[in-house]
Amino acid sequence: EAQAQARQNAYDLLEQALSQQWLSLHYQPILCISGAEAGRITGVEALLRIRHPEQGVLAAQTFISALDAPHLARPVGRWVLQQAMGQAQFWNAQGLHLGMMVNISAVHFLSPDWLGDLNEALTAHPGLQPAQVKIEITESGALRDLDVAARVMMNSTHAGVRIALDDFGQGETTLRYLQRLPAHTIKIDQSFVRDMIDDPHDYAIVVGLLDMASLMGLITVAEGVESEGAMQLLAS
Repeated sequence: EAQAQARQNAYDLLEQALSQQWLSLHYQPILCISGAEAGRITGVEALLRIRHPEQGVLAAQTFISALDAPHLARPVGRWVLQQAMGQAQFWNAQGLHLGMMVNISAVHFLSPDWLGDLNEALTAHPGLQPAQVKIEITESGALRDLDVAARVMMNSTHAGVRIALDDFGQGETTLRYLQRLPAHTIKIDQSFVRDMIDDPHDYAIVVGLLDMASLMGLITVAEGVESEGAMQLLAS
């Protein structure tokens, strides 16, 4: 009962935030640590927040359970697409060309409305190159319907955007699933990255994922890098 009430509270909060225009995006930098662009910020990830008039800025953990609600997933996803692309287009006009990673609910991504919403947002921002946009879907979300996910990913790629599998390694992914999903990027979950310096098991998992991604020609993003030591270890 307590869990059901918590979910309902999250639904109510997100619905109110959408109607009252409390939603906002924060941008987390993505730093390149190898190759010719090493040391440069090459992109950002758009993080959804609620600016509550009484409680202040609320992180996604407060309302994340509501993001897959059927009546909220699409309107929130459309808002995020428009805002993130608008920001990237503005930066382009200022001479700052950055990739823009956008998290999309699996419910929205796998729905019949997704491709129309994506193309609508791209058309509304002609000063933005579609290749600058990278759509993130969680690994577990993609596995809800593997065939549909693979088809939607391919069609999204035809629209010019890139696809990233978020929280990679956290779910029940197999190499067969990864082989069938036409993703360009995998994002290693921070639960492995955070302790990889001190935990040999986490280190082994990260190294294994990096080797696999390299062999498959995938770009890899490590989440949760909060120290110089972790960055140097990843670079090595």
